[in-house]
Amino acid sequence: MKWSIMLILFLLLMPVACAKQISITKEVESNIVSVNENVVVMLRINNPFDSSVLLQIRDKNIIGNNGYDIQCMEYEAKPGESVLKYEPIIPFSPGRYTLDKAQASYTNPETGKQESVESNSVDIEVKGTGQGYAQGITTLYACNGQYIKSTSYSYGTSTTITISSGGTQINYPSQSQGNINQRVQQNQLNQDMNAVKRQMEREVRKREEAIKQAEEKIMNNSIVRDMHNALIDSGYNLTNKNIDVDTSQTGSFELTYEKNGSKAWIRGSIKNGSIEHVEKVTQEGMDKVIKGLLRDPAFKKYDSMLRREGLKRGNISVKGNWNKSRVEVSYEKNGREEAKIIAKIERGKVKSIMVKRNKANFAYILLLPIALIIFIIIAYYLYKRLKRKEQRKVKIEVKQVKREEDYISVTRKMLSKAKGLHDKGMEKEAYAVLACAIRFYYARKHGVSKELTNAELLALMKRKNYSKAVLLQLRKNLNKCALVEFAKYKPKKYEFDKIFEWALGCIEKRSTACS
Repeated sequence: MKWSIMLILFLLLMPVACAKQISITKEVESNIVSVNENVVVMLRINNPFDSSVLLQIRDKNIIGNNGYDIQCMEYEAKPGESVLKYEPIIPFSPGRYTLDKAQASYTNPETGKQESVESNSVDIEVKGTGQGYAQGITTLYACNGQYIKSTSYSYGTSTTITISSGGTQINYPSQSQGNINQRVQQNQLNQDMNAVKRQMEREVRKREEAIKQAEEKIMNNSIVRDMHNALIDSGYNLTNKNIDVDTSQTGSFELTYEKNGSKAWIRGSIKNGSIEHVEKVTQEGMDKVIKGLLRDPAFKKYDSMLRREGLKRGNISVKGNWNKSRVEVSYEKNGREEAKIIAKIERGKVKSIMVKRNKANFAYILLLPIALIIFIIIAYYLYKRLKRKEQRKVKIEVKQVKREEDYISVTRKMLSKAKGLHDKGMEKEAYAVLACAIRFYYARKHGVSKELTNAELLALMKRKNYSKAVLLQLRKNLNKCALVEFAKYKPKKYEFDKIFEWALGCIEKRSTACS
């Protein structure tokens, strides 16, 4: 009877003992470290299944009030053994500490049930003398397409940029706390940037799928197909497809064709997957539109007026086709756009034409004489008043004010870094820093101190009521950077230069397409 019961229990427990389950082991490179020495925490994950499994990890690693509290972080565990290595923690206080057990939940790919596992805890001994430097804990949530952090940063008077295999790192040193506090801020921000990178990679994958679906709809559209066939029959070859849509399949597209050095385009817009406003544009048609404008008497009059002011004719852009188009001719001085001539043309005839000046520069020219007159009046009034009074000594208290971060000069440094990387042939790193500089500039411009993803920045700028044209250009440039950084897109040199010049023009207020 006794052996029968034991046999039944063994048979009941055997499926449980043989069931596959993911296992996690928490490790450190060394259990005994010194103050200010990096502590590298890692999770060794064993996936016994034949397919990858998405884990949602909760982990807390704090050493003397410095470290990170991961409330949720997604990680794709591939079949077999893999290692998730965290950014280093820098301990500043000696003592004995225990790193909590890590927990992970996942869906069993064989049973479809939700399961949870946990790792071991790890003891750490920190030797040495405490230095009393500032410490902080970074709390992160990066699951289900959401990203939340609760760390606040104190930015000093300068910023440095570091590129590593883990991604882009931006360090904000503090003059008052020296190199150790600089490492604390670097540690915290690097943890944050890795979470941002993972979220952006998910966004890129979603966008690539949206582009693929949009391309199928574009090429199957009857209007596009007829225009495409007409160009092919005329000897043109399709050389490039530029499709810029978001995950809701809303955006624009441009198909480029070439024939013996001459170009043609099929352009249109996409709204929630529907193809709209399709038009065919040829190089011959654009040249005819520009020649018609240059011969127009009103244009000649405005062109001569602007040239007499010392302005130099710059780029000429044409939007539309021979039947109906809008032409903008820019005029520059010292590399800055000061004015533009805007004309609406129908079948070679100018229907309307106007001069539009840079508002900031034009207002400055008008207000300068008025401000000068007001200044002279006030100065004369104060002089007369002070002259009638007896001279007396006044004690003036001078307080030293800490200068706030000059985000524009920081952005310039980041752009310079991106340019240097691109010149060295490091394309992925160059585009990563370039995108980071754009996000940094607009975030700090609107008082946001945390690092934003592309989607978060676009949402912020929509709330700030930026025009659709600015949002479209910003999204297009950031998406191009993301494709290079995270995907296998091979850009041409002029693509980097175009985005770089656009970003530089934004921070130097030279471009009206940024505000």
